[in-house]
Amino acid sequence: AHGSDMFEMYKKQSYTRPLIKKVLKDADVVLAVSKALKDEIINTKKTKIEEKTRLHWNSVDIDKFKTTKENQGKFRKELAHLFDIAADKPIILFVGNIIKRKNVELLIDAKKEMGIEANLVIVGDGPQSKELKEKCEKEDIGNVYFTGTRRDVEDVIPSCDLLVLPSFSESFGLVLIEALSCGKPVIGSNVG
Repeated sequence: AHGSDMFEMYKKQSYTRPLIKKVLKDADVVLAVSKALKDEIINTKKTKIEEKTRLHWNSVDIDKFKTTKENQGKFRKELAHLFDIAADKPIILFVGNIIKRKNVELLIDAKKEMGIEANLVIVGDGPQSKELKEKCEKEDIGNVYFTGTRRDVEDVIPSCDLLVLPSFSESFGLVLIEALSCGKPVIGSNVG
């Protein structure tokens, strides 16, 4: 179990609940990536679920997620070229699905209140993308850049100065340890 399966699908999408219950019942072992997720699985009260559910922390490939001379400024230069941004301003980065649960709107509101110049870069896509782009335009929140989905996050993270994951709920924010592996500071919600 990774998180959204239990925290979102099981809880909020009743039509998936029978399937998830069957998978939990039939599984020999259930791996959960955080204690909060393990507790959520155990709370299903399926027969013998507590005995067969084990905590198995996410991990990161430290050879892939690292800051090198080659990748440290690569994405920053790409941003400067694509969006004509000042490359010398700090980059605050969000990487993930742009959905309500990830709380990207709070990050945009915080950007609006910041007393220093910085670029907020939002990497990802989702149902809230259009709404949040419109919010930035309507409220004149500058220096917010939406890149869409990227397949090279290991080259994106080394260019940031801070990675933020402000989720309402999260089982285990993998992007947090990816950023830490790159030597970057992170801020995450006290959830999961």
